[in-house]
Amino acid sequence: MNDTCCDPMVRFSLLYRSLPTLFSVIVFAGLLLGCNSHTGDPADSTAPVFSPVIGLNGPCFDIEGRVRGDFIPGSNVTLHPVSSLNMGSILYEIRNIRPIAGSTVDENGEFGFVCVSLGRYAFVTPMSSYRGQVGAPLPHEFETPDYSLKVALQGGDSRYIVGAFSIQGSTGRADKAGRVR
Repeated sequence: MNDTCCDPMVRFSLLYRSLPTLFSVIVFAGLLLGCNSHTGDPADSTAPVFSPVIGLNGPCFDIEGRVRGDFIPGSNVTLHPVSSLNMGSILYEIRNIRPIAGSTVDENGEFGFVCVSLGRYAFVTPMSSYRGQVGAPLPHEFETPDYSLKVALQGGDSRYIVGAFSIQGSTGRADKAGRVR
């Protein structure tokens, strides 16, 4: 009688051959579930989160903001890391580098992003997100003894409206050009 189904070596061999597939499925599911940006209603939040959460790249913050102007509810705001806080550089980078996250603007103009690390960023909305008067998507600023979020500039061009900002630790302050000292 052939009883290979119960042979421990056969079971081990089958398990060993299926581990890479199982691992790939778990990693793929984790990426799909873990890398989504905040798309919930930021108005449900009771208060901005200023204390850092320690993530893979150091502390990170839940950042909320508001779009100014005559925006269309349901429009998108994208979050872009930027190398400097110079408008020319920012416009070049948002055209050539994919955003790291996106969020939907609610009927009050509010939006939010989860676990944003220290660094320089730009919130970007396309001009098509406005019915009339335009205004930049800007984060709510904060300053604590250890960390701060400061708006550096707002503006744009015929395609995009930009609100640029930096999130810094108390040991590193950025100058007007956005260089952290």
